[in-house]
Amino acid sequence: MTIGVAFAGFSCSFPMGPTLIQTFGMTNLQFGMLTTTFAFAKLCWNIPSSILAERYGRKPLLVGGLCCIATGLGGVAAASCYEELLLLRLLVGTGVASTFTAAGMYITDISHPLNSARTRAPMQMGMSAGLLLGPAGGGYLLEHWGLQTTSVVVGLISLGTVLLASLVLPETLVHSGARRRTGGLMQTLQSWGPILQDKSFRRILSWGFCYNGAFFAAHALLPLAFTDLSLSPSVIGGVSTANAVVGLIATPIVARAADHFGKLAVVLPGAVLYGSCLILVPQATSLLELLPILATMQVGGAMCSQGQMHAMDQVGIRHRAKVPGLWNTFGDVGMLTTSAACATIAQLSGTTTAFQADGMFLLVATSVLFWVSRLR
Repeated sequence: MTIGVAFAGFSCSFPMGPTLIQTFGMTNLQFGMLTTTFAFAKLCWNIPSSILAERYGRKPLLVGGLCCIATGLGGVAAASCYEELLLLRLLVGTGVASTFTAAGMYITDISHPLNSARTRAPMQMGMSAGLLLGPAGGGYLLEHWGLQTTSVVVGLISLGTVLLASLVLPETLVHSGARRRTGGLMQTLQSWGPILQDKSFRRILSWGFCYNGAFFAAHALLPLAFTDLSLSPSVIGGVSTANAVVGLIATPIVARAADHFGKLAVVLPGAVLYGSCLILVPQATSLLELLPILATMQVGGAMCSQGQMHAMDQVGIRHRAKVPGLWNTFGDVGMLTTSAACATIAQLSGTTTAFQADGMFLLVATSVLFWVSRLR
């Protein structure tokens, strides 16, 4: 429920992309750099947040991360230049790293390899449920009340989530003393060594690098596609809400299939769906043509999300809590790389070429994963 409320507030900002481009007069490259800045902050904070979560517990990091998100999103109301937007995106990236690292470890604490996908499904459904309300509300506010009011409302909703998490969430980390002993940065990196020795884990982790890169590059490019189609903020919010409905329906079905047939059997076709749709997005010339493509992308994304659960299943029980931090770190390197690359391509060659490059990147990575998996 907490994640659902958090995503309702966070997703209110989704329709802001085209408005930010117009308000601050951003180029394709500048808008893409907002995602790159977000990725940089998230990458830098993933490992420290996992260390702090092991030392002080999951709940403090979850609550603190939500505070950063609230400040970063609400602060857009007071931003007067592009540089201030970049700083706010740094804060949001830090908050998201804390929140999702803590949430991933929280789920790991209460799950088992035989039910890991179904245990994670409620969190994914909470995200989708939040996405049902947030974008539509954000689009309406943006169109009728303006950017500043929308930002303030988003910040207040996020602060409400902080209060909710503080009151209702229990702590799942069992301390052996007043404070759990943990290593620092180098010790954390060294602790990843035994996990990375497993070839199957390295393969899915490498694919996760590519998928996260393609996923976040797509989200950096979609506002440009919406701008090309001249969609209003309310319509963009409605599109995001429709996508959330698809995700909410698909997630439990995908989770059952993943637990029954194996996560990898779901991930590979999902990546093919997602990558193919990325190539098709810029070919849409109207909203009616775009909607089925985005809906199929949402199904593919739900299937691809099982990649992290597959990675957890490849390691021993005592190492499973380390997987979210490792997965997020590699994924954020992918996000940082591809968001910058796609923004540059969009600036130099247009959004169509950028979408096609993003889709082909994921399809090639998935083909390699399929090939090496067959050679085991």
